[in-house]
Amino acid sequence: MAATIEATEPPDFIRLPAEFIMNPFPSSSPAARLFTEIRHEAGRPGLVFGRPRSKAAVEEVIGLANDQLLGARAADPGMASAVRAGLLLLADRMEDSHALSQDLDTPEGSYWHGILHRREPDYSNARYWFRALGDHPLFRELGSLPAARGKPTRPGWDPFRFIDLCEDCIRKGNEETRGELEELQEREILLLLAHSYRGAVGTERAGGIGAAP
Repeated sequence: MAATIEATEPPDFIRLPAEFIMNPFPSSSPAARLFTEIRHEAGRPGLVFGRPRSKAAVEEVIGLANDQLLGARAADPGMASAVRAGLLLLADRMEDSHALSQDLDTPEGSYWHGILHRREPDYSNARYWFRALGDHPLFRELGSLPAARGKPTRPGWDPFRFIDLCEDCIRKGNEETRGELEELQEREILLLLAHSYRGAVGTERAGGIGAAP
């Protein structure tokens, strides 16, 4: 069971580094262009889904073949589907994203599924999918969250703690905390998009977030 949030003051959140790269895809790929179009229209993803956005870009995300979307040969079709699920989630296309992530029996499918239900918001379902996910390499890249008062926190990203923080923020309508949580969520989504892309094309150096210079 997730820990109950006891703190009444906004926690001291980790800030994004200045060098954080906003586009998770190689600049020459169609995925990079579609990401830019979706991000420009939809803005930073909220803690809760808004109205569906970016109809034209979404049609391309859904309609392009894997190789066309990635701008490279798709070595792993499942990871290519994870890229689509993430782009659709960014565009607040919950049902389209869900149709993909629920069919991916992979860690990335569970991760996207968990984020989707966290934003639905269906927090108990989100916890289910993060339990199914278990550990993930991105947790070490994302860093640590502040612990609830009197409670320890584990090294690296704690997805259950983050769900608790999001649920508490929405329940209390805390606008000061919301902005910082959304910033952390965007970092999480962009890192997962970059990770999914690298897996899709079969390389650890795909460019963008999380890639070596």
